[in-house]
Amino acid sequence: MAKEHYRNIKYQISNIKKGSNLGLFNIIVILAIITFLVLSVLGETASFRLYSGLLAAVSSGALTLVIVKHQKLAFPKVTSLFFLLFLGYVFISSFFSKDVGQTIWEILRTVSYFSLFLVVYNLTRRNQQIQNFLLVLLVPAGAVLILKDLYIFLIDKELTSGTQFAGSFLWHNQMAGFLLFLIPIVFQLFLNISNRSLKYSLLFLLFLFFFALILTSSRGGWLSMGGGLIIFTFLNFKRILIQFKPLMLMIVVLLLTFPLIAKSPTITQKVKTIQADVRKETRTVSGNLRVTVWQNSLRMIRDHPFFGVGPGAFGSAYYAYQTDPWLYSRYAHNHFLHIASELGIPGFIFFSSILVTALVLGIKERKNLTDEKRNPLFVGVVVGLFASLLHAFLDFDWSTIALFSVFWIFLSVFFASLAHKDNIIEITGVKKLLYILPLAMLIISSILLFADKQYKKAYAFFANGDVKSSERNINKALQFNSLDAEYYIFLGELRIYQNRQNDAKDLYMKAISLSPLNSEIFYRIGALEFNKKNYKEARRWFEKAVKLNPYSHPKLYDGLSDTFLKLGDTKQARKTLKTAVEIAFPLNESFRGFEYLYNYTGFKKELADTYIRLVTLDIMLGEKGEAKKLLNVVEKDLDPKNITLPILKKIL
Repeated sequence: MAKEHYRNIKYQISNIKKGSNLGLFNIIVILAIITFLVLSVLGETASFRLYSGLLAAVSSGALTLVIVKHQKLAFPKVTSLFFLLFLGYVFISSFFSKDVGQTIWEILRTVSYFSLFLVVYNLTRRNQQIQNFLLVLLVPAGAVLILKDLYIFLIDKELTSGTQFAGSFLWHNQMAGFLLFLIPIVFQLFLNISNRSLKYSLLFLLFLFFFALILTSSRGGWLSMGGGLIIFTFLNFKRILIQFKPLMLMIVVLLLTFPLIAKSPTITQKVKTIQADVRKETRTVSGNLRVTVWQNSLRMIRDHPFFGVGPGAFGSAYYAYQTDPWLYSRYAHNHFLHIASELGIPGFIFFSSILVTALVLGIKERKNLTDEKRNPLFVGVVVGLFASLLHAFLDFDWSTIALFSVFWIFLSVFFASLAHKDNIIEITGVKKLLYILPLAMLIISSILLFADKQYKKAYAFFANGDVKSSERNINKALQFNSLDAEYYIFLGELRIYQNRQNDAKDLYMKAISLSPLNSEIFYRIGALEFNKKNYKEARRWFEKAVKLNPYSHPKLYDGLSDTFLKLGDTKQARKTLKTAVEIAFPLNESFRGFEYLYNYTGFKKELADTYIRLVTLDIMLGEKGEAKKLLNVVEKDLDPKNITLPILKKIL
């Protein structure tokens, strides 16, 4: 049996090296997918929309090639209905969107994920070699990602700086989410391969990935991987026993690195907070963030149970549901709550049904889970999916393009590995119709990317004082995409610069129709009326902005306060600013927890301006004691280098 196993694995590896049984066509498609994933992982933080367009281009192009080659398209029968219901409901809920511009991009991404799923399913269901080739190629991408962080941690003398492994992702938790896919695959390769040198190379890589996972300081990542390893051990128990000695060697080496890891204050602090977050009375800021966002997400679902706030509109809608001023999130930190918030309860049911059918199929075919003839890496795929699923309950991995793409690839391989004649639906004889979807995706993504490029060029031209070129480019952007509120807001600012205030207001009103929960637009109209000395009208718009999103930005309160001053109501102006500093933006525990973030964004300095305004009003109204307290806060916590501090101190 062992000899047969060795010959099987050796044959697989040799085929992967030679590219036999893969075909030039399949290799081109797979490399296109891998190239996109690598590019998105390495640079997604630069432009979310750019990589959304790239995903659409790659998936639609690959799907077209698959249709051309096979003259048909196969679906997994067991879940096809839920796929179609979910996609259909994404389109239905878009008509109720609270941010149409974001919704368009989210629809594009959703269809792209579905297309990617179909591509991988149609390529891999008949060819085990393609499955292995695709999965193994993901591993070097993970290895490359950790090199930079490893250099910083080990060589660049930042052991005690709180370094968190994040690769090129925006957030360390996302890096952990990527490793949740890779570790089971490398682990499974290690167990399967008999070649000694290759085995110990994989063991070193496995050690490196575990080391990186620890240093992401992602508690959710640790817990999810722990759950995944339990399943992995259960399914691979006999093989793990056979490889017990080398695995113990890796564990011992990993334990020996703990004194080095312990030098990072971030790691030690994260370990301490796992228990603290369990106890509500001592919950950390990070834990409180999740609980608060979950509670507010449930309120959003309560208010929009059937159609949600629209695909991709969670971040825009959340301001209206925010209860802690310092705990804003564009994501629900639980993908299932996120989907229910954006698509309503029916959308949540349809999406969950896709995963439930996969679970039911896995249980039904449990005897085949460890059948190497189907896919020797199949257990790694199952565990990667399970670990990622656990993490999706705690974070927003699946809102990241690269990570959700990998999830759909793994899910596709899962269904393809268990595919047989009885659970496959094949569409034939409608070749022209099959071309419509990928062609439409390609056209739409190209239009959206072109429009976004014109918008960015317009922004750059305006920043450099070239108003004429800026106007030309923003008009081009609107010609190709007239459903993005950001474009109208920018053109409105351009019109104000050109002293065309009436035109600017019309543009802002159009933006409101596309993004009705965006308090920034209401504020801009208020500022427009303020500059026209229509103070009563300005007050009305400022009050709308504050009521809509009371925790969005202190400038909303600044504008309302200035309006009250112009109307001669100094006391109401002071009351407005006191609401801002005491209720809307208090320097509470949440503020302390994310103080580094506010420093980075410059938000603290902007809040300091609000405090200074209140100090000035306190002086005018003879409240010097209150003014001194506020100045101390500015000097100690917000902006110690504020140029007005010495002047106000002299007055006091």
